[in-house]
Amino acid sequence: MESFPAITKKHQKLKKGNAKKLIMYFNLLFLFSLVIFINSTFAQETANVFGKIVDSKTGEELIGANVFLEGTSIGAASDLEGNYNIKNIPPAAYT
Repeated sequence: MESFPAITKKHQKLKKGNAKKLIMYFNLLFLFSLVIFINSTFAQETANVFGKIVDSKTGEELIGANVFLEGTSIGAASDLEGNYNIKNIPPAAYT
């Protein structure tokens, strides 16, 4: 069987084109992964503070009591069971 030079050259060009596409996709995947890694590395973490508020004399839960971080407007109100949860507190020193 004879080989056809025109078909062989075209086939080689297709192989080179596929390799270039594969390298391009790999580079895009690498850059995307790098961006995700950098974003997750520099993302600031937040904290949550939770607890239960009870009357010191009777031990009953205090419903609707407001709890704030001193010197801020960050806070929450207690629920029907006296539980509160202050979410997404930015990093800082609080007293």
